[in-house]
Amino acid sequence: AEKTDGRFTARYLELGFGGIKKEADQESTEWPLVLTEETTTRTTLPLHLWGKIDRVDTDTNGRFIIYDYKSGNPPLFKQIQEGKLLQLPLYLLAVIRLILPTREPVGAAYYSLNKTNRLRGIWRQVALDFGIKIRGALDDGAWEDLIANSTRQALQYYRGILRGDFPFCPQEQCSSYCEFRTICRRTIWGKEAKVENEAE
Repeated sequence: AEKTDGRFTARYLELGFGGIKKEADQESTEWPLVLTEETTTRTTLPLHLWGKIDRVDTDTNGRFIIYDYKSGNPPLFKQIQEGKLLQLPLYLLAVIRLILPTREPVGAAYYSLNKTNRLRGIWRQVALDFGIKIRGALDDGAWEDLIANSTRQALQYYRGILRGDFPFCPQEQCSSYCEFRTICRRTIWGKEAKVENEAE
């Protein structure tokens, strides 16, 4: 609320969709977010998603903002834009379709608990009208494209899972505190790729 000059206030906390309402906001829904291909066949099953959104703020004019709390540095917008991180776009779709279909989204952001003024995420240009300090606000066309691309990426990942397709595709930068460092293939495969490049 303080980031929007008091125009938005927290309305939902732990807002769930697609699961049991226990320990979730009372306005949560048991309906999942369902994503489907444009043309459905026996091999293109719909994707059912469920989750729990940390916080949703609303104003008196039918708008809302989604926040996901992070204890460390929030992800970059580029990662969302490239379809590598789908959490915020899919949260937006869930709220739009299942919970607040008559309200207008202003944005969705990672709210860093350890940093000040850290609201990285995806924002429409209307967010600037509320004094929210952000960069890279999207016009309506770019906003719709990002949501559509995130939906396509989610379905593409889903198809890969159904096929058992789990390619090795490490991130450019890995967290220093990753609990899977001892078994991660990134170091081994990275060395092999380096040797091959040097041989060429």
